[in-house]
Amino acid sequence: MRSEHGLSLLELLVVMAIVSLVGGTLLARPMDGGSAALSRDAEKLASALRTLRLVAVLDGRVVPVLGEGCEGAPLLRPSGVEASFPARGLAFSADGLPRPCASGGLGNLTITLRRGTAEAAVVVSSLGRVRWEVR
Repeated sequence: MRSEHGLSLLELLVVMAIVSLVGGTLLARPMDGGSAALSRDAEKLASALRTLRLVAVLDGRVVPVLGEGCEGAPLLRPSGVEASFPARGLAFSADGLPRPCASGGLGNLTITLRRGTAEAAVVVSSLGRVRWEVR
């Protein structure tokens, strides 16, 4: 009679699946309600900016995004959040690069969102990449 030691492949896969599910739920759990809501707001704003950049590239035209000087820009202000938008505005050109609606150049642009003590930022790089982070 042969004695087998160790785990079978099926047992190993089941254990890995359970560990990944538990780990995923622990990592996905928000620290508190304010920062979780702010994270969702920042993610939605970043997604909207990425979509408008894509529209500019696909349509081959300048798309106004936000700011006081941008005529026809959509309202991208999340409700219940204090937001600081750039004074010169933001538009995406036909090549997907950001540019101000008013005159002047544009480097990296940061939109700061605040909800209570929590703070998040949506960053548009000078190459048009959009990302968000909780601070």
